[in-house]
Amino acid sequence: MKKSLFLFLILFFCFNTFSQEEKNQKTKFTKFLSESYYSINFGGVFYPFSNGNLIDGYTTETYSRNWFSGRLLLGYKLTDYLSVQFGTLRPASWFKYNNINNIGYESSVWINAWSLSLKKDFKLYKNTSFYAEAGIANLTRIGFSINDKIIYEDAHYASLIYGFGLQHRLTDKWRLSLNGTFLPKSTKQDQPSISQVSLGFEYHLQQIDDKTADESANNK
Repeated sequence: MKKSLFLFLILFFCFNTFSQEEKNQKTKFTKFLSESYYSINFGGVFYPFSNGNLIDGYTTETYSRNWFSGRLLLGYKLTDYLSVQFGTLRPASWFKYNNINNIGYESSVWINAWSLSLKKDFKLYKNTSFYAEAGIANLTRIGFSINDKIIYEDAHYASLIYGFGLQHRLTDKWRLSLNGTFLPKSTKQDQPSISQVSLGFEYHLQQIDDKTADESANNK
């Protein structure tokens, strides 16, 4: 009888400990998530498309540009001052060639870039830092045709991407960012350079301590 009671107490204790750990884990981030952040930025994008990008015999006197653009990033902190980032950059709407050859043709050029980069932070003041970014981008451009004739070719290629900026730390979770991002021109792909100046924020996920996790788990 005593042995059965002793065994029951051991099993009960182990089960209770496991249950508490399981509850704790459900309210805490994994190691990967606890070192992660996301960044959302909006600003102006500049890409000097011109008649020089079109094949001979096709020109326009006017263009339609929408400078507004966005960049979304997901990041992971390798150290306190070094991160790896994955994201995308694209304009809000596409560059348009208006009234090509004065016969009413209007055609758009679509671009977007996915990137993988390293970001290095350099602390300037207590809550303000400078950062530099460098990596590789997968750039896609959709050109256009007129009457089944290609006027500006599609392109899909790897490009360098680099940038720099300032960040101000508001709290442990929130940071304001002023960013400059650049992709160099490609003569081979007939692609002008791309530059973006943006303002945005970073949100850093924060791991909670065991006490807070226990309280949260017990309140469920």
